[in-house]
Order: sequence, then C-alpha cells, then structure tokens
Amino acid sequence: MPYSAVADIRDALDEAVLIYLTDDEGAGLVDEDRVTAAIAAADAEIEGYCQKRYDLPFDPVPAIIRTLSVDIAVYKLFTRRGFREDSADKAVAEKYKNAVRMLKDIASGVLQIGTGALPHPAPRQVLTRTRAKLFSEDELDKY
Repeated sequence: MPYSAVADIRDALDEAVLIYLTDDEGAGLVDEDRVTAAIAAADAEIEGYCQKRYDLPFDPVPAIIRTLSVDIAVYKLFTRRGFREDSADKAVAEKYKNAVRMLKDIASGVLQIGTGALPHPAPRQVLTRTRAKLFSEDELDKY
C-alpha cells in the first residue's frame, strides 16, 4: 500500500508544474504512472530508514509518513528533470532535506510517528560468564 497517492501530489503541486515534470511525450497531461513511480521510490526510501524500528508497511499510514512520502516523491519528480539544488526553487530541496532529517530521527527513536505503527521491541541482551583459565601463560612456562 503506497503511503501517499497521486491526488496528494496533485494537491502539493500546480497542475502545469506536474505536467512539466511527468509529460515526456508532450501530450499535455499528467503521466500518473511516473507519479506513481516517484511515490514508490519515496516509499522505498522511507522504509529503508524505518525498517529496523517499525513493522512495515505502515497500516494505517501515520500522517507524518504521508507528508514525508509526498515531499520525497515531489523531489524525485523534480530530479528526473535535472533539477538542481542551486536552481530558483530551493523549497523542494529544503523539504527533501527536512524529510531525510525527520526519517533519521524516526529511525533513531528521537521522533515518534504516532499511533498505528508498532516499534520493534528493544533487542534483548544475552549475558555470558566464563570460567577462569586453567592454564595461563605463567602456568605453561613451568612446563
């Protein structure tokens, strides 16, 4: 289940911008397959950060994860058109950097994502005890 939808991306971007980012054929329409591919790539990145801490996929999807999915998918759409961080629109790059920072905080446990997602239990420690050596270097020197 994707963490965001094409409708979420349409809400985040102006229609003309979305057409520019996805319409390689020049049909004047949004290519929803390319948007879906960007969402899948964003979700894979999210799961890469969250897989050690949470059971995946998220179901239901927490609001913060949906927002991160949209921000990362929009960045992925811009980068497929050769978008660079030094271009006129730095807001997309800044949102992506913030999303990555938040994912790192989620992965480390600093940021809690809310209800619906169960964190993995803390790893258990295994304690061992060894006996004293019967033959130390000093004992072996006597022979």
